[in-house]
Amino acid sequence: MRDLLFKTEQRVPVPRGVAFAFFSAPTNLEAITPPWLRFRIVHQSTPELREGTELSYHLRIHGLPLKWRSRIDEWRPNERFVDVQLKGPYALWHHTHSFHDCGADTLIRDHVLYRLPLGRLGQWLGGRFVASDVKQIFAYRAAKTLELLRPKQGQRIFGRLCRSRDSNPDALAGTGFQAVKSGQELEVFRIGLLAAPDRPQRIDGDKRRK
Repeated sequence: MRDLLFKTEQRVPVPRGVAFAFFSAPTNLEAITPPWLRFRIVHQSTPELREGTELSYHLRIHGLPLKWRSRIDEWRPNERFVDVQLKGPYALWHHTHSFHDCGADTLIRDHVLYRLPLGRLGQWLGGRFVASDVKQIFAYRAAKTLELLRPKQGQRIFGRLCRSRDSNPDALAGTGFQAVKSGQELEVFRIGLLAAPDRPQRIDGDKRRK
């Protein structure tokens, strides 16, 4: 039975490091997954995602409760990562996420290779339904990702401010800054309010006199 391929891409208005950091947080996976799947993460084998990390999820597909376990098989910070299904509803699920500079923005590409169970019978019974489901799920993901990453009114992404080997990402909590690990260094970004331009102070004529 041949494997099936699904591809999609979207542009988000943030630097590549910020986009990668967003997808590096498993809680954001829950946030961008359609609510009708009732998706939740129940186990993560390492504190942070990296090559070899295993994740276990509970979800529902058309009301049917399922368990899914996946592993990160490739992890290149700020470039790409690959997750594969170890146990779940598919005979094969191989999902490559890649991140590319697109001017000041980031182009996110998803490349999913999947195979249905039961061979030709599974394809005949559910092929079109599954393809439609996958398309709907990724359409929701794209819309939600853009909603969460697009700066709110009065905000903007200030871009990379610095690189440092000494910065502590925990120390940036609540400051409007975000640290993204890149190799042995941290790249620091800021998402914050646009500052109102300073208004020139009026000086009355009699105050200028000495």
